Amino acid sequence: MCLNQECNWNPADIDAALEDRAYLKVYGWDLAPNQPEVFAGPDGKLFLNIWVKPDLVPAPGPYPRLQRVFDWVTRKDAVSERWLKHWLAAKIQVPELVPKVAVVITTAQGGGKGTLAYALRTILGFSNTAVIKRTEIENKFNSRWVGKLFVLGDEVLTSDNIRDISDLLKVLIDGTEGKITTGYLA
Repeated sequence: MCLNQECNWNPADIDAALEDRAYLKVYGWDLAPNQPEVFAGPDGKLFLNIWVKPDLVPAPGPYPRLQRVFDWVTRKDAVSERWLKHWLAAKIQVPELVPKVAVVITTAQGGGKGTLAYALRTILGFSNTAVIKRTEIENKFNSRWVGKLFVLGDEVLTSDNIRDISDLLKVLIDGTEGKITTGYLA
């Protein structure tokens, strides 16, 4: 045991010691809806599943409040409403889907953006989603929200900052790899 001295463990020795299956070797964590607590990734390596099953019990509609929100944010345009509902349905049916498309809804305050996001977060599970502000997008300590199934950027774009943040948003939405930084602020 290396308590007060530097340890120089050989990775091959570590792998050999763990091969006896006395220990479960995992290579990371991910949100994997409807998978077991430990699951195999595409390469066969094991990962911890941090997904929390939502406790929502589905009930048949109609949902007039949500329909009013759809009417408002799409200005009752049938094509726009159909597209938005299909985007949301795809996200709900395959939560881990990364569509590489951000839905940007710009309405006056009280227009229903938060209501729509609340409904989606309820369906996906609050532990599996996040609400962030612009400062969190610009902050390098982002592990709280990176990798979530749905992220609401609450008031991240304004007419004053749209050019300042648009490049960063594009990378976050369309990038295949992102840097996750964890830490504690004093």
